[in-house]
Amino acid sequence: MSRQLRPRLVDVAKRAGVSSAVASTVLNDRQDSNIRVSPETASRVRQAAQELSYLPNPAAQSLAGGKNHILGVFTFDPIFPLTQQNFYHPFLLGIEQEAEDQDYDLLLFTSARTGEGQRQRQIFRGGINRLGLADGAVLLGREDDRSEVSQLIRQHYPFVYIGRREISGAEVPYVAADYASGTEQVMRHLAELGHRRTAYLGSLGDHEANIDRREGYSRAITALGLPDDPSWKRRIQPEELTEEILRGWVRSGITAFIVEDDMVARRLMRVAEASGFDVPSDLSVALLGDPLEHVEDSLPWTMFRIPRKEMGREAVKLLAGILSVGKKDTRVVLPCKFELGVTSGPAPDRSGPKGG
Repeated sequence: MSRQLRPRLVDVAKRAGVSSAVASTVLNDRQDSNIRVSPETASRVRQAAQELSYLPNPAAQSLAGGKNHILGVFTFDPIFPLTQQNFYHPFLLGIEQEAEDQDYDLLLFTSARTGEGQRQRQIFRGGINRLGLADGAVLLGREDDRSEVSQLIRQHYPFVYIGRREISGAEVPYVAADYASGTEQVMRHLAELGHRRTAYLGSLGDHEANIDRREGYSRAITALGLPDDPSWKRRIQPEELTEEILRGWVRSGITAFIVEDDMVARRLMRVAEASGFDVPSDLSVALLGDPLEHVEDSLPWTMFRIPRKEMGREAVKLLAGILSVGKKDTRVVLPCKFELGVTSGPAPDRSGPKGG
């Protein structure tokens, strides 16, 4: 028994009585083509395609320089399985919703790695851009390969990064959150509560998002006229935070902590409790972003929310604009939303704090 072959473009052209070029122009909706096709001929080609159950080959369309109305989504970091608390879930939700509104299909690229046992994923393999099956792509992930992003720019491949990315000598299209202004909002709130001495607990990395947070903190310190001591700013991992370190900060007059990472913030809450400090009566804690990855309880933090879903939508809007009209304004920054939680309160009188 012979296997039925998938119908080809040439089969559609033969049934419709036209050339393959005419059939391709009609089925790929190439309105910019030099080939003129009458409405009657176009109808005959579509009827032939329907009768043969013909589906265009996206790879062939892409290789031919046409558009297949597919957007790629490439993640440098593993993102599955997803839960509603996963860092990437809101981004992908926004991407999906906006792609549907823009009448694009989505193609998810995830699998290729640099070598056996390594987690780093690749866009290029053997010099070939794997994203070429799509008209353009949305990129996500902190563990990105900047050389591959640079290569996409050199090839003029349309893409938009979710998150600010800076590469020397190149302009990376991106949709970012305004972490600096969000941090300034948090600092103004604490200053209004009377906090004059604040400790900044940063993470170890120098990712652009954290650089922006630190810039916002420095700007706020200057604008609010607050004292600035280098010893009050520290990059720290959760396990490094001890009762001795916390008591030392409190003795130096610290009344509030601004924290980049929610795991550090949770560790700080546990150490404060063990040291006899009450939050927020003795200490205030503010988080620079909403905790989605490691949800252990429903504690309402004083923090700002990152507009992840909106960033996903805006990334697709920006990419669609680049593809359709060659949009030149290729960078969008969205505001973060401040939220008052139970972890901040008026600055305490340090004449005799608990646990000191």
